[in-house]
Amino acid sequence: MASTAVTLHNESDTNIYAVLKWGLIQVSTAEILVKAKGHLPCEYVWYDLYVFKDTAEKPLLAQRNGVYGYSSWVFQKAANGTYEIVAD
Repeated sequence: MASTAVTLHNESDTNIYAVLKWGLIQVSTAEILVKAKGHLPCEYVWYDLYVFKDTAEKPLLAQRNGVYGYSSWVFQKAANGTYEIVAD
């Protein structure tokens, strides 16, 4: 059982599949619908957060290194049309 969770708000225009990794180890995943939030159970350490489009191919849309357990993030469309993960 995890001590805490990383929260990810999906403010984009697509459903997403989020993956939290510690090094090469996949710690937790979440499927998050448009305009919803998901919780990725974890511990109080640093992780890398990857966001994929929730399709069969699962293309990578954005990644953020240095995400700490018990933090909150927003996945959104950037001004240039790509996607980004920003602090909440």
